[in-house]
Amino acid sequence: GLLLRQRKYAAYYLVEGDLLKPFPRVSEALKLQKEADALTKAKMKVKRPAIKAGSALLKVDPLFSVKGGKIYVDKQRNAYNASTQFTDISTGINKYYNLQVIQTNTTFHFFTRWGRLGADDKVTNDYRQYSHGQSLKSAI
Repeated sequence: GLLLRQRKYAAYYLVEGDLLKPFPRVSEALKLQKEADALTKAKMKVKRPAIKAGSALLKVDPLFSVKGGKIYVDKQRNAYNASTQFTDISTGINKYYNLQVIQTNTTFHFFTRWGRLGADDKVTNDYRQYSHGQSLKSAI
């Protein structure tokens, strides 16, 4: 323990860099934090281009049972509608998975649909719909 306080013994355990550099003053640290927060806020204010009306991105799945639902779009113009597809030519697998956050008046719903492309039966294609009330966080 006491030997590690001597440089010749502590050199093996030291990390590269200036560890003996004094901490900045609180006022300097707060100033740096404010600058970092300002940059973060500036990045958050950047909006995406507006989504055109009638876009496929804004279309609610036809199996969604509540009428008048719209895809939720946040302040940064992110539409909460996602689709994935998995295709393997060697085995003939062609699957899809759709996720949507849908808003009806003040209620948020999470809708998901999955299955195989080209199949219309209930065995290979299915969907689920979850209502989350006014809680957007639980729907996401």
